[in-house]
Amino acid sequence: MGFAPRRLLLAGFTLLAANLGAPANLHASPLGGVEDAGRIEGGAPPAVHAPRPAHVPRRSVLQHAAPDGPRLRVVGRVATGVEPKSVKVSPDGRRVYVANFGMLDRQNISVFDADTLAPVGQVDFPGNAVELEFSRDGRTLYASNFRRAVVEVIDVATLTLRSEIRVGSNPKTLALSPDGARLYCANWSDGTLSIIGVAEGRELRRVRAGRHPRGVVVMPDGSVLVASFYDDVVRVLTPDGDRVARFDTCRLPRHLALSPDASRVWVTCTLGSIGAYDLRDHRRHVFALTGDNPRTLDVGWGGRFVATANFGSSDVSLLDVSRMRRHTTSIEGADKLVGLAFAPGDAGRLYVTSWDTSELVALEIAADE
Repeated sequence: MGFAPRRLLLAGFTLLAANLGAPANLHASPLGGVEDAGRIEGGAPPAVHAPRPAHVPRRSVLQHAAPDGPRLRVVGRVATGVEPKSVKVSPDGRRVYVANFGMLDRQNISVFDADTLAPVGQVDFPGNAVELEFSRDGRTLYASNFRRAVVEVIDVATLTLRSEIRVGSNPKTLALSPDGARLYCANWSDGTLSIIGVAEGRELRRVRAGRHPRGVVVMPDGSVLVASFYDDVVRVLTPDGDRVARFDTCRLPRHLALSPDASRVWVTCTLGSIGAYDLRDHRRHVFALTGDNPRTLDVGWGGRFVATANFGSSDVSLLDVSRMRRHTTSIEGADKLVGLAFAPGDAGRLYVTSWDTSELVALEIAADE
């Protein structure tokens, strides 16, 4: 092939990349390529190259997870309330709590034995539940009430309401500070983050958090990371909610989870992948494909595994971080998986909720993995 045809071919590939959604603000990579700053979903990064600027230090290569990773097997399933949105395992690993979004004013939260999946109780309150969070001692369960714009404070021993706390419109994800003193709530519809004083039992402050804030995690130093779904960014805030920084992610970032050492934050990318962003340089260092429309993401086994519940394809993607291998396991009979949580420790079990079939499914990593 001559020089002119090569130039035409390269131009064609460049145009194709643009049509697939490549952003205009491409940044020169320290490794000599042009990268997307985490804003494109799909397979390999764009194959367009530019010289590495001499003044830019080298950094880690973006790691892509290969297929043929660990498999999962179903070990149990049980009926829940209508449209189970999220699942949370108690800190002691004995109970599994499911927030039933489609249940209005009753059976808002179903409680199961973690080993047998036998029903052991339920929580009823006006409105409907979305997401759950435990206090550090495991004695209190917090539930965001989507319809009534409050956070429910639940006594775990009696499964009864202690109080409720007024927050923003359509509250969703909850995250507790390391010292347990503050609870953060992402308010989906009004684009705010509520900062709740646990001892005070009330909202202390409400701050702007972008268009439709979703995922929230709290760092060991108390700073807060919030994923802004329609802004394609993660915001970094002080414990009091003052803005410190923001960094670009993939398109439509949904859920966040910290690595055990808090050096990275994992992000669910709605268009079909997950990424790990280094919290020192705010760049994506790990990329793994998932099933269609991944929702909840969790980190388990001391950070070795990362998993997503995939709503569109009704399967679970599992990444073995230690080997950089991934695999997506279909769940027969399930439809629209949405909630996911690892059991604490290294039991190798995780739980997912099926939105359309109203059930909780228990999975285990295959023994030979």
